[in-house]
Amino acid sequence: MSGSRRILIVAGEASGDRHAAGLMREARTLDPSLSFIGIGGAEMRAAGLEGIFDGESIAVVGFAEVLTHLPRLRCAFNACRRVLREGVEAVVLVDYPGFNLRLARHASAAGVPVLYFICPQVWAWKPGRIEGIARDVDRMLVVLPFEADLFRGRGIEVEYVGHPLVDAVRPGAPPEETARRIGIDRSRPVLGILPGSRRSEIARNLPPALGAARLLRRSFPGLQVLVPAAPSVGAAVIERGLGSFADVGAIVTPEPFYDVLSICHVAIVASGTATLETALIGVPMVVIYRLNPVTAAVARRVTTVRTFGLVNIIAGERIVPECIQEECTPDRIAAAIDIYLRDPSRRAATVEALGRVRERLGEGGAYGRAAASLIEFLARRRPAR
Repeated sequence: MSGSRRILIVAGEASGDRHAAGLMREARTLDPSLSFIGIGGAEMRAAGLEGIFDGESIAVVGFAEVLTHLPRLRCAFNACRRVLREGVEAVVLVDYPGFNLRLARHASAAGVPVLYFICPQVWAWKPGRIEGIARDVDRMLVVLPFEADLFRGRGIEVEYVGHPLVDAVRPGAPPEETARRIGIDRSRPVLGILPGSRRSEIARNLPPALGAARLLRRSFPGLQVLVPAAPSVGAAVIERGLGSFADVGAIVTPEPFYDVLSICHVAIVASGTATLETALIGVPMVVIYRLNPVTAAVARRVTTVRTFGLVNIIAGERIVPECIQEECTPDRIAAAIDIYLRDPSRRAATVEALGRVRERLGEGGAYGRAAASLIEFLARRRPAR
């Protein structure tokens, strides 16, 4: 586009794609001359991204998984380096730290300013990454309040913009309408299963979750089970995973994610952004996650936290149960959900605690503040090094 100001932007997974798209839209509202080229998914493309590589194809998590995707990751990285050589005004990196921190180093060496939105979770694991951030990133835009203090304490320019989910997490339809569309009886309890947004996550997390649902239905015959299909994988992947669990009667639904959550009494949720989304809807949950055994062994050596669910980390205490790795078994998951279904006071207390998490995530308008920060960042961009 003639006269446009090119920005290289990179997001490598579903949540990052959504956040990057929100930033792009707000930024182009403030400055229509901006154009974005880089790596992302469907939402970024809809927001006007000139794609150079498919973000969904490199949405991998875990050390062992990365090894199997190295050729594709190298192609994606080389595509970004070509754009840097062609010339851009700045680089905007969104989450996806394994890839993006390496790209930040190349951009910094080339004298291109780097802004990072949705920061690496260095407070949870790999704290050594802070040194690289201080060296290669010019400004951090963080979404959790304690992150600002962490980075500022290391001399890194940082701005807390609030969490985008505060604006985004709103059902689009009344619960009664959603229940009618899906075929749910509102007088009976509903268990939601959210196994993740990547195929590898679903393969590992869905079986123990369905196993837990099978056990729970023995104690609660009227329990209804819903599995929302993440757009990044589609309903067919989930339905194949139901296999030997036909007796659970799980309903796989393409209905909007937040609409589905709004009719759930309880949920089994894969650790990640979905735990915050579930918290903002106010649904008591059990956080689960299974990693590849090799990845899990490495993760234990680099992690610095004792709790893994974002909802618990933000709360500063374990307000919902976690069943991680060896503890991610049908028996343990079912036992944790059983308490919510049997004890209304426990469920009510958890809903109240989830409300406090929402308060800690700040006000709405995160994308607008992030976009304004980007515009100001470009206006006083650093000189080439």
